[in-house]
Amino acid sequence: QANPSCDYVAVEMRSDRVGQMFSRAYLNNGGDPITNLCSIGSECGSFLRTKVKKGSVSKIFVNHPEPPTQTYGANDSILDAIAEGSEEPAHMLTSATLSIAAACLDPDGGEIIIVTDNRWYANLICSSALKVMKENSGLISTSNLNAKSGIRQVDVFYGKDPSQSIILYEGQPNEAIGHSTQRSQSAHTKTKGSTYFDRLWRKGAGNHAEREKRFIICLTRGCKKRTNINMDEKKKPKKKKRNSTSTK
Repeated sequence: QANPSCDYVAVEMRSDRVGQMFSRAYLNNGGDPITNLCSIGSECGSFLRTKVKKGSVSKIFVNHPEPPTQTYGANDSILDAIAEGSEEPAHMLTSATLSIAAACLDPDGGEIIIVTDNRWYANLICSSALKVMKENSGLISTSNLNAKSGIRQVDVFYGKDPSQSIILYEGQPNEAIGHSTQRSQSAHTKTKGSTYFDRLWRKGAGNHAEREKRFIICLTRGCKKRTNINMDEKKKPKKKKRNSTSTK
């Protein structure tokens, strides 16, 4: 509604959420129906593979994807093996799904923006993204968000190739990464995102989810010049391994 010149497609497997999105867009709190939103009930990978034209999407937002388990991603040796091509556990954002999503992005600056409250799952997603880099050279690169409002770099994941790295950020979803926000009722500051999943998160995170922190991964279509990585010199990994500075 805030961007009538853009078209939005919301993909969700749960039929109740598909119906909820459609009804909210049509009723629109008594206003005119929102006409630039399409609600789809589908598994995201098959939808992107069979229904979306390659190079036609400007941004893909993934908000609080469900992890394979709440703690998978805590083992660095498993993460390193995945980054080098080993089998991944079944989860939404496998390297296969990320590759399909990246192929659908506009080659001129299309982005995948992932927000999660589970640090271990963020680790796994970063390793899956490195696997994409290894198997599909030039398809994606990591985005530099260091200048974005309220977002800071917390970790870097490296492949054996020194040109391959994925940066993990911490921060709250905001306009700087394409998320809308709303004013808090009790303060002049803005809330931490305004999507359905933002509201669920504020009501109470899971047992292994962060209560205040959220983690952001931003991938750009194509291969850019190597991103400057602003990690403390003493925290840089040896032999191009993943940086081990963890907040959880």
